Amino acid sequence: QGLEQLVQRVIGLGAAGLTPLKAVQAEELLRGQTLAPEVVAAAAERVYQIAQPLSDIRGSTEYKRSVVRALFKRALGIAVRRHNGEAVEAGHV
Repeated sequence: QGLEQLVQRVIGLGAAGLTPLKAVQAEELLRGQTLAPEVVAAAAERVYQIAQPLSDIRGSTEYKRSVVRALFKRALGIAVRRHNGEAVEAGHV
């Protein structure tokens, strides 16, 4: 049992560019797939590629894109666990 049973996934990125972004390529990659580690990694790479954060005092563009990739993986894992009935506290993810 897992998220592969859901009909649609929507991936939105806030604060990852000048405007909110939709990770359409990652959504398409995940559609109809079992969430094996290599599929999640490929989707995370697409999320990384679409992120357009600005470099500032809080971090470089590269660092922020890496954070977006890590947060995507974490959020997807939380979504799977919640879908499976687990109560998961997630903070801001």
